Amino acid sequence: MADVFARQDKTDVADSLYTEVTRIWHSHLTWLFDERAEISSVSASPAAPVPSLDESQAAEAHQVLSAILAVRERASHPEPADIARTAHALALLHSLDADAGKAVMYGRKALLSSQLVPDCGLTQPIERLLQLAEPNAV
Repeated sequence: MADVFARQDKTDVADSLYTEVTRIWHSHLTWLFDERAEISSVSASPAAPVPSLDESQAAEAHQVLSAILAVRERASHPEPADIARTAHALALLHSLDADAGKAVMYGRKALLSSQLVPDCGLTQPIERLLQLAEPNAV
């Protein structure tokens, strides 16, 4: 839907929709990541349910977040905070998918962007993700 507004040169509406979709995915993926990290840090029984996305949710998240990141990076005046949040969401998604290489790639992009924004609030969570993902990256 945001793409329709973007094609009509209603970039403020499109940007607002991109921001809201990114916020929702980022919040949900952060929760999943934190829950999974908590379960694995507490020697929980193997039968403990591990929260995750189903295949269609993961595919939707990949498609939507990748498209939003591409739009954010192509913008005439890219906003580092928007790029950081979207790239961090993609890093979380790839981490949950056990794709450490892509988690690190998007995590580094997110970290670079977050460091351009004072008090972004994402730098520490991104660094934590990178600390967990980098040893597993190929």
